[in-house]
Amino acid sequence: MTQTVGKSANAARGRRGRVQVTMCYYGAPLRLDCDRIDRRDEIIVEQQPCGGNAVVVYSGKLLPGGEISLSFVSKV
Repeated sequence: MTQTVGKSANAARGRRGRVQVTMCYYGAPLRLDCDRIDRRDEIIVEQQPCGGNAVVVYSGKLLPGGEISLSFVSKV
């Protein structure tokens, strides 16, 4: 997976800022064609806040090459 992160000028000054993360799923390294009819893979993305428990921010199915974009608001 790759990610692109942008940070607003407000977040750099200690104010709340918006962050956009785009991820591309390249696919599993090993695929057995006889295993499934649905060729999509289940993807779960978690975010762990500082010192907190992990929170699921995306859960779904993607084909290899599929992209997802997530937007976050910084609490800094």
